[in-house]
Amino acid sequence: MKRKFGPIFSYKLVFYDCVGISDFDLIKEALNNPDLSDRPRLHAFEDFRYPTINGEVPGLIFGNGEKWRHLRRFSLRSLRDLGMGKQLLTGDFIRQEAEKFIDRIIEVQRDKKAIDLSGTANVAVVNTLWRMITAEVLEQSDPKIISITNAFNKLVQTPPHSLWTLFPSTRFIIPKVSGYDEARIAHEAVLEIAERHIEQYLSEGKSDDCFIGQFVERAKAENVPKSEWLKELKVTIMDLFGAGSETTSTTLMFAIYILANDRKVQNDLYQNLKEATKSLEEHDFDTGFESPYLTAFIHEVLRFSCIAYMGIPHCARTDTRIGGYDIKAGTMLTLHIWDVLRDAKHFPEPEAFKPERFLKGDNLSKCIPFLTGRRSCPGKAMALQELLIFIGALVRRFEFIAVQDGRSKIDPSKEGLILTCRPFQVRCVERLKM
Repeated sequence: MKRKFGPIFSYKLVFYDCVGISDFDLIKEALNNPDLSDRPRLHAFEDFRYPTINGEVPGLIFGNGEKWRHLRRFSLRSLRDLGMGKQLLTGDFIRQEAEKFIDRIIEVQRDKKAIDLSGTANVAVVNTLWRMITAEVLEQSDPKIISITNAFNKLVQTPPHSLWTLFPSTRFIIPKVSGYDEARIAHEAVLEIAERHIEQYLSEGKSDDCFIGQFVERAKAENVPKSEWLKELKVTIMDLFGAGSETTSTTLMFAIYILANDRKVQNDLYQNLKEATKSLEEHDFDTGFESPYLTAFIHEVLRFSCIAYMGIPHCARTDTRIGGYDIKAGTMLTLHIWDVLRDAKHFPEPEAFKPERFLKGDNLSKCIPFLTGRRSCPGKAMALQELLIFIGALVRRFEFIAVQDGRSKIDPSKEGLILTCRPFQVRCVERLKM
């Protein structure tokens, strides 16, 4: 987009007046402008989010105004209290999930030349967030957690520019052809799972040592009617899982794909981890500070895969200006993060996968896969922690070998609400212990 239209451009998306931004400095300015922090009204998606008569939408992703700010502050505080991003509180559990994932790989790989890891990775990553939200710990082979991950997987693979999203009336006229039925089923499955566990919490009188419990107790203390807070909690759970689990498991799949197809990077990472762990106990490994190459590798995977390639649209609350350009109230802003993370000005040879570009911290501030400002991803800390522990454990245990040479097409992306990694086959060969 940037090469063709420049760093900022206007366009029409059916009924919406839009401004696209594909420059780092302009995106940073926009994301830190309070007049551009609202979400636009996307009527098609509101069907699944219980909009009020005046158009207010609950939840973390599409909510606006003071109610949204109050919810975001509460959610961040609650998740931090429950251990999000804190080594002492969640590190051990994440490491246990990583070890279970390794055991699962060994079991599935047995007597097979190659395997597809995508489904098992989703389950392993989701379980950490599931524990924080429900206080329930599930085995990775449990049908319940598998059904949860399948529902969220279908949700994020919903195409963002389907017929029904561009022409909302088609969801009533031709719901199946327009793609609306598929999206509705995916959303309803996730909301049903959320409601079932909320009702389970209420009936069993569990402790408030989970996100659901803390949310319910807050609502009761503030005398919020159940009919109101139940909808908000269901949508918030859907938002947390959509933003915090599928994105992490997708990034993990991209990491494994890249390792399998770039033997030099994989060997460099393994040797670095081997050297870093010589003086460490097993339980000390996941600090990350002793392995700068692993940290750099993760940032490069995040940059290279760029799964949130356009973020989520913003909307101008009032008339404002960005980079000297006038933005009228009601204009939708689309943030072209892909162009920023592939900008040769900040990342020389942007099409090449080069973890070393982050070893000195150069341009790390320009790597914004989690965005910045008021709408930055609330699960950034936990996502980085999970990636650090999972990738470190996997590379120390396995050598990943591509079944087919995919180095020339190392970006196996499938466009949905996020870019997902297409299914691929890989051999996981156990290494000798370090």
